[in-house]
Formats: sequence, structure tokens, C-alpha cells
Amino acid sequence: MRPTVGGMLVNVNVCTKAFYKSGALPDVLSNYFGGRLGQGRFPMEKVRALSGFLRGVRVAWTRLGKTTIHVIEKVTDRTPSQTFFTVNDAGVERKENVEDWFFNAYKVRLRHKEYPCIRLLSQKANAMDIPAEVLAVLPGQPCHDSKLTGEHVSAMIQLACWNPPENGDLITETGLPSLGFMEAGSRKDYLKDFGIEISKKMLVIPARVLRCPRITYANKQLEPGPSWNLRDVSFAKSAKVNAWTVLVVRDGGSRSHQNIPEQALQHSVAGFTDMCRTSGLKMQNVVGSAVEYVTINYDGLLGQSFEGGESEMDRLNRDLENAMKKIAGKGIEFALVILDSVRMEGGGGGGRPKAKQHPCFGPLYSSVKYAGDVKAGVGTVCCQWAKFSNNDKQYWANVALKFNFKMGGTNHNVSPDQLGVLADGKTMLVGCDVTHPSPKSRRGTPSVAGVVASIDPLYTVYPSSLRLQEHRIELITELTEMMVERLEHWNRVNKSFPTKIMVYRDGVSEGEFQKILDVELHKIKMAFSQCGAPTGYNPKVTIIVVGKRHHTRFYPTDPKYTDENGNPSNGTVVDRGVTAVYDFDFFLQAHKGIKGTARPAHYSVLHDEIGFTSNALQELTHNLCYLFARATKSVSIVPPAYYADVLCERGRCYINGLMNATDYAGSSSGHGKGKASDEEKDETMRMARRLWGEGIHPNLRETMFYL
Repeated sequence: MRPTVGGMLVNVNVCTKAFYKSGALPDVLSNYFGGRLGQGRFPMEKVRALSGFLRGVRVAWTRLGKTTIHVIEKVTDRTPSQTFFTVNDAGVERKENVEDWFFNAYKVRLRHKEYPCIRLLSQKANAMDIPAEVLAVLPGQPCHDSKLTGEHVSAMIQLACWNPPENGDLITETGLPSLGFMEAGSRKDYLKDFGIEISKKMLVIPARVLRCPRITYANKQLEPGPSWNLRDVSFAKSAKVNAWTVLVVRDGGSRSHQNIPEQALQHSVAGFTDMCRTSGLKMQNVVGSAVEYVTINYDGLLGQSFEGGESEMDRLNRDLENAMKKIAGKGIEFALVILDSVRMEGGGGGGRPKAKQHPCFGPLYSSVKYAGDVKAGVGTVCCQWAKFSNNDKQYWANVALKFNFKMGGTNHNVSPDQLGVLADGKTMLVGCDVTHPSPKSRRGTPSVAGVVASIDPLYTVYPSSLRLQEHRIELITELTEMMVERLEHWNRVNKSFPTKIMVYRDGVSEGEFQKILDVELHKIKMAFSQCGAPTGYNPKVTIIVVGKRHHTRFYPTDPKYTDENGNPSNGTVVDRGVTAVYDFDFFLQAHKGIKGTARPAHYSVLHDEIGFTSNALQELTHNLCYLFARATKSVSIVPPAYYADVLCERGRCYINGLMNATDYAGSSSGHGKGKASDEEKDETMRMARRLWGEGIHPNLRETMFYL
């Protein structure tokens, strides 16, 4: 229920959630891998992936007519015949394997002997591991999104991707009766008993569509729709790339080391270099005739434990760090990192092959960024060999634009006359966000806070500050120190301090709005007296919260303002009918909905010393959405908030082993559900700080390394 100027509204939306498949556990295990499990002992990576997927799931164990309910702690890496425990037989202790014990105790002859044993949560120190086939998953258990594989996510997206008319019909025809808001069949409209009646139709409200701004390149101006391409354009400000090289991370596992042929690599690199120069980059040839290589077993990156000897993940981190430091030692400032983690599969029977990402991509990407950003101070752009080698000039152009802004260039601008109060170049745009650990994380894993801030009059360059902070604290603990860093950087570039500061704060719920005003606004203002500015420095501050996780959707009633997918036209803004009674807020869909029902961003103005009118702020925010550096389209949320979100995601890479502990760690790592003790939090924070070190390498701190 939401109060509005016109009365009370009910906000109903279609949501999709993944649930564990109920039934026999072996069927669930096989279904997890698409029914492709073979005979013999499970590979390690499958066991570890399963362990993370199933941890915390409730199962039933029935034997001798009695059923008990248990919770899975982990999937072991041993089959029943390989799992031994101590049996006290008439006072004599002996070892017996689980397969034999189940036959002797229950006369159960196991049919799925190749499946690993399951360890259940137990108060007993020496509890026995259980064969998978005697357990059954209980129905109705939701699965957290972080536990889904890439294939699961793709399947879920396809299932949840309703176009706007279908989505609207589901809400009115299925949602209202299901929630008891209208009579349908045996369902009764219970609200009528209390004198409350809900309309059976969606509310019709006014909206308007803002015009797309002009996009400026070095050689031309464009008046695009929601997207454009890089054909025949030169970057607005071209970077100079004096020394760069190529680093290939190749798969040395079951596939041949020669999965990236040297000749094909040199040909593609030459073509890419030509594309960079065509786009305006001042690009020297790649340094040296030889490419740097790191060879790793891609399959072995999954399922590695922190315990015992050196794991494949340890080797990757070590080899990447050595390779990056070797590159830095040659005076090379930038590396194009080519990964071989995409495979083209299928294509038989006349069908088109599909690109499939190797599940190791997450830890592999994180290791590359950790080695470059933290350890060596080498800028990196990652690309997939399967795409890079296709000689696709549009793909090369997209990689080139990442080179350009990471090396200090500007890809495109919005005409200054379309930036409203920002046109004088004296306003600092700031983006703030905090990202938190997931259920896959080690208990007590810290959150990561990020702040970005513009330093140029065209609002295209956003250096950043990044911090670890206490587990699941949403308010930014060191915001004053981070704002001091941003103000000092502005002053170094502009020889003055900004007269206005406009903050777009991401990731805050409505229940935390007052805390932002009470705590974060105060911390921002404290920075004014600590940044080296003249006494009395007090710029005007405006704070706007950017909301993405809401359930408001719009369905256009006029075909003239509808795109081909049935969504509202990009630039649609709504500030009446469904907005707050007393607050200054609006919904803006700046982007084009590619698939499914588009979700607008919700902007709530918490504090406004600059003095925006509704129209001025809406148009400014919309025009800024065309300035996202690595895209040739308008984006769904304003770039400062988007950059802060991306920055925090990069921070997760540096402590990836803690953030995604169930991908690698054994059972002794404290992870999953449950509240961490103070000792666990302290130990995990110490581990995180060891990994974090001094943070971003000095070579990269003043760049947009995180994009």
C-alpha cells in the first residue's frame, strides 16, 4: 500500500523466484547440471559447485519407516564406498565404509554409487556422511540468486521475461485474485468486509517524454535515439597510448595449449590496433613481438580450498601477479587481456552455435583485475578470444572505447547547453554506493563502499575512492575521508573547489532516507573543513537517492509513445499520480527496454540546496544518462550512481575468495547462513585487509580503472 496525493494505491507486480526442485536428491543433483552427470567419481569442480548450491537446503531422510528432517552442510568429495567411519562393534572399534554400513544396517543396496556423500548439520562431532540417494529435498525452498549457475540464470530470465501486455494481464487477471483483492472462483474478496474496494483496472496517470540530447564527437554531432554506433566517429578527446601489450590467459587443462594460435592472435591484434587509430586513439604498436602468456587449468579454478597445498587459484593469482609486474617493469602502462573462457557450442543440424561462458570466468576475471589494479598498477581491458578473433569491427570499437577512457580520454560529450545548472563547470557530481556480501560469502565478510566524483566541466571523468567497511553496514563509514580525497583531486585539476555538489546515492531503501540526512549529509559537510579549502568554504549540496529495486512499472496507453517492445519510449518521466505526497520524487525511464517490461529508475530528492525545479532536475538527469563512458546508448540510471555501483563490484573482485567462499572453500571456512561471531568477523576482516593491502595501486588511483 502506498499513499499518494490522489489516495491509497496498491502496488502489485510480477516477480519470479528460483526454487529448489523437490524430490530425490540424485535427481536434483543431475538436474543441476542439466541431466549431464556421467558415471564414476565426480570431478572436484562439480562437487564444490554442488556444495555451495545445496548448503542450507532442508532434506528428509526416511529409514525403517521413520522420517527425520535435516539441513545439508556440504557435499563431500567422496563416494559412499570411499567414506569410512568408526563403528563400535561389541566394544571393538573398526572402520567401515558408508556403502557397506547402509546395507548391513538397513539392507539398502545403493544404486547411485558414483554420487558423493552428503554431510548434514549435526551437533555430534563424528556424525556420519550420508549417501545422496537416501535423501529427498523438501518442497517450497527458495534458492538465492547468487547460488544459480549461468545456465540457471539464463533459463530464469527467459521464464521471467514477459512483455508489457503479458505482464499487465498477469497482474490484473492473476495477481489481484491471488492476493485476495477480487473474487475469482472459490477465492473471496476479503477487503469488501472492511469496506475497502480496489479497482480492477490499473491507474491511468499523466507522463511526458523528454527529448534525447545531442551527442558530440570530435568530428560530428549526433541527434540519436536511445542508442547509436561508432561508425565514422572519432572520440571527443583521444587518449595517447604509448606503451601497451597483450596478455593471454590460456587454458592448459584438458584442451590444448594451442587454443589461441599465434598467427591468428597477431592478425587480430593488428586489426584491433587499426580500429583504435581509426577511432582517434593515438596508439603505438604493441610492445614487443612476443605476447605474455599465463597458462592455467580453467576447470581447476573451481572447487579449490584455502586449506592444504597450493591450489589452481593460488597458482593463477601468483602467475598473474608475476606477469603483471613483469609488464609494469618494462614501463608498460596498459594490457589487453585475452581470456579463452567462452566456447561456441551447438550448431549441429543447421542450428547456430551459441557462446557459452565457462563457469570459471568470475574468479578468473577477479584475479586479472586484482593483479592489475592492486598488485602491479597496470590498466587492463579484458576481452574474450571467441569474440576478439572474429574480426568484428563493432566489437573492436567497443573494446577501443574502454582503452580510451581508461587512458584519460573522453569518448563522447553532451552539449554543455543541455546540462542546465552544470553548464558553468563548477559543480562536482558525486556517486555513492555500498555492496554487501551474499549468502555465498564467508561469514563476517566486509562490505565495500565506493565514491566517485567528476573532475571535468563536461562530467565525463570520475576518479574514485574505495573502502572496506564493517559487514552489512549500509551507511558509508569513511565518507568524510573519501569526500576529502575527491575534493582535493578536483582542486588539483581545476585550481579551485566546486561551488555546488550534487550527490546521487545508490542502494538505499526508503526506511534509510532519514539516516542519510542525519549521518551522511553531516559527513559530507565535515569534509569541507578538512580538504584544504579556504576558511568558510560551504558549497551548496543536493542529495538524490536512486532507487532500482522497486515494483513500479508503466504501461503506455498511446501507441505514439510506445516502443516496438510495448514499453514506454525512452525518456518517459512520471512525477504525478504514483509519487510521494510530500516528497520531491519522480520516475524516469531513460533507457530503451530491450527485452521484457522496462523498469524505470526512481529518484528521490532528500536535500536540495541548489534549488532545482522538477523540470530542470528531470531533464538534467535524463541527459546525463547519455554520458555513460563505456556505452553508446542511454543507460537506466544516472552515470555517477552507475559508476559507484561498478566501482563497488570491482572492490568485490579484490576479496573474491571471501565474497564467493563456497566456490572454493572447504567446510572449515565459516560461510553461508547464520550470524558471525565477533571473532569470526575480526578474523575475516583481517583476511580481507591482507588481500586489500594498500588498495588501488598509485599508478591507477586517478583514473577510471574500474570501468
